[in-house]
Amino acid sequence: MRNRKLGIILLAVAVLFVACKTTDKTTKPAITYELPPFSLYRPARPQLLPVEDNVQLPISALKNMVLLQGYAKELEAYATGWEQFYKELREKHNGDTQK
Repeated sequence: MRNRKLGIILLAVAVLFVACKTTDKTTKPAITYELPPFSLYRPARPQLLPVEDNVQLPISALKNMVLLQGYAKELEAYATGWEQFYKELREKHNGDTQK
């Protein structure tokens, strides 16, 4: 009885190895897809108004303005980097699927 179970297990393992050996690893998937273009609306930079010289602004308002300007520059650099990365990724991926 024990030898019969062992024989069945060995036969199952042998069939599994044969099945794995006969599969083709170089086949490409039948479905190909392309990455869509990344074309979201990018707002234009605002046109800043001139500041009057005789108006006294609080220091906290000036500090906040400087912080917002720095954040806007970093956010713009981030968006530009993302657009460039996605463009290169799309070109590479879509070029690979064309072959």
